[in-house]
Amino acid sequence: MARVLPAVPKIFRTPPHMKKFADRAPAAGAATDLRTQAEAALHAKTLAAPAGLAALSPDATRALLHELQVHQIELEMQNDELRRAQHDLEQSRARYYDLYDLAPVGYCTVSEAGLIQEANLHCASLLGITRATLIQRPFHRFIISADQDRFYRLRQQVRAAATGSPTGAPPIHGELTLAREDGTTFPAQLMINAVPGGRGEGQLLLVLTDLTAQAQADQVHRQDAALAERARRALLSTLEDQKRAQTAVREREARYGAMVNSIADAIISADCAGHVIGWNPGAENIFGYQESEILGQPLTLLLPTRHHERHEAGLARVLAGGPHHIIGTTVDVEGRRKDGSEFPLNLSLSEWQIGGQKFFTAIIRDVTEQKAAAANLAAKMEELRRWQGATLGREGRVLGLKREINALRASHGEPPKYPSVVEGAK
Repeated sequence: MARVLPAVPKIFRTPPHMKKFADRAPAAGAATDLRTQAEAALHAKTLAAPAGLAALSPDATRALLHELQVHQIELEMQNDELRRAQHDLEQSRARYYDLYDLAPVGYCTVSEAGLIQEANLHCASLLGITRATLIQRPFHRFIISADQDRFYRLRQQVRAAATGSPTGAPPIHGELTLAREDGTTFPAQLMINAVPGGRGEGQLLLVLTDLTAQAQADQVHRQDAALAERARRALLSTLEDQKRAQTAVREREARYGAMVNSIADAIISADCAGHVIGWNPGAENIFGYQESEILGQPLTLLLPTRHHERHEAGLARVLAGGPHHIIGTTVDVEGRRKDGSEFPLNLSLSEWQIGGQKFFTAIIRDVTEQKAAAANLAAKMEELRRWQGATLGREGRVLGLKREINALRASHGEPPKYPSVVEGAK
């Protein structure tokens, strides 16, 4: 059967004034003072009841020892808990340092009088001054004169919003131009809020963000937007120019096509290999080939066989950079129709290039009728010359007879019968 230990006398239990040391963490470095105080309290209690210890039975003594051991363990456990609490506090302070002191924005607390009470490292860096020097400096000294009134209005808005709002009012945002200690300025965004929890009547928490990079980015964006707008307008202008140029080309092509298709002469184009690439209705009428038949065929198909070798030699000479014999001139040659018949033609040849490739265009006129008319005219002229010769011979003989008659009459003393002949002789 388990033995029940007797109750520990009240004088040896933890006194009320000692419980406060078990309920809270001692300050750093106060462990020795706490033990001294505990020993002094124990000594005072022992002196107050000297007969109590002597009157204890062995069982009471063992119970007292057990109670003291349990209390010692409790104190050790409380001490370990205090150490863990202190470790957590140090970690919390480190996190606070990371979040507050090393934040990428500036934090500072300003009193009701406008004096800087606290500031993190980034705030001091933004204002170009050490943190120790920054404390108790008026914040408005770092605002350019043109923005002083705006800062005052922002402060008034925050205080008006915080009045009568125990849960806190939303922060007020504004943009100001701040001046560093060396006089240089930079654009900044300010977020102002009342310090929560009543920690300092009238204090304000300021969050400063440097807008220099954003302003530069905005300027670059505006420049890029301006360049893009100019490029857009230039592109639209170019497209309009191309549109007008394409319209002009289509109009020229339409006029050229109408002219080529309506002209009676043959207009034939060929590439540098001597193959037909262009064929108008006039060529169809003159040579008898449809466009679908002749495109891609060699030009020699349109020449008598005896001219093939000379044509190919001339084309090779021109392509090799040699002299042009007929390009830019008009010559009379012979052509061959689809039915094999030959006919005289008048040829005007020109050369043009696209992408470094040479092409040729010929304007050909069938001069069969002109040649026949010229031959007929030559025959008529020859006949006219023969007739004129014969006529002039007869007139000469008549004139001679008239002169002889006039001379005979003159020998007989008679006047001339043909005075005009006499006068013409004079």
